[in-house]
Amino acid sequence: MRDLIGTRRFGPVWLAPGYTPWNASTSLLASFITIGLLAFLAFIRPYLLNANLDIPQDQQGRILGTIGFFNEIVSILLVAPIGALSDIIGRKPIYSLGFLWLAVGVFLYPVARTFPQFLTCALFVSVGVAAVGCMLAAVLADTARDDSRGALVGITGFCQGLGALVFVLGLGRMPQRLSASGMDAVAAGQLTLGIAASLCLLTALICWVGLKSGVPEQATKRASIKEVLQIYLLAAKANPIIWFACMLQFVSFADRIIIGEFFNARLQ
Repeated sequence: MRDLIGTRRFGPVWLAPGYTPWNASTSLLASFITIGLLAFLAFIRPYLLNANLDIPQDQQGRILGTIGFFNEIVSILLVAPIGALSDIIGRKPIYSLGFLWLAVGVFLYPVARTFPQFLTCALFVSVGVAAVGCMLAAVLADTARDDSRGALVGITGFCQGLGALVFVLGLGRMPQRLSASGMDAVAAGQLTLGIAASLCLLTALICWVGLKSGVPEQATKRASIKEVLQIYLLAAKANPIIWFACMLQFVSFADRIIIGEFFNARLQ
């Protein structure tokens, strides 16, 4: 269905010009898997500390805190350049490459047998996390028309919550179920992470096929990453609401990371 200016409709959402229902469906599936996978990675780390590294329970909190700290440092350093690069070459290649990067990192996770190796794997994975997390927000902002963006945000939020639930209760608990059935604990973790890596590869292909090609419509000229970052800073300086939104994200994301990491550790 099209309205008078030629935009298409996806359920209750009017899409931005040039976007199709297929693009919107792909973005929802990508958001489902992105958040589900990030929740799964937080959930599986304590299991790997127990099964692969044999870290005592009273030391795991400090280790998880160290990993979380360095992961966020990597994300903070990368998210702005990644966003700027996606304005230049498009969202699709960044999103797809992010999932490919995650597939490699997730596959390598069970290989780690010492804390330095485990931290290296976690930092490698955090690069992919920064890419897919940044593209999740960018694609969401691009896909809907201004007067329908709130509706799409609500639908996407539902998909994200559902993804976290499915991945944590399904894939996240799989190693324990496999171990209970008689499989070696290390092998159970390897199989589970192998499935997760395969899902990353599949999602990378889906993103490449289903997301809209090209740069965002508002990017009217080719600019360098430095120029794009300068535009971001000028926009934030001119509009205090942008800084306020960043602060809200700072608080909410930190709260989710802390609760997720340490609550999961208590369940292992």
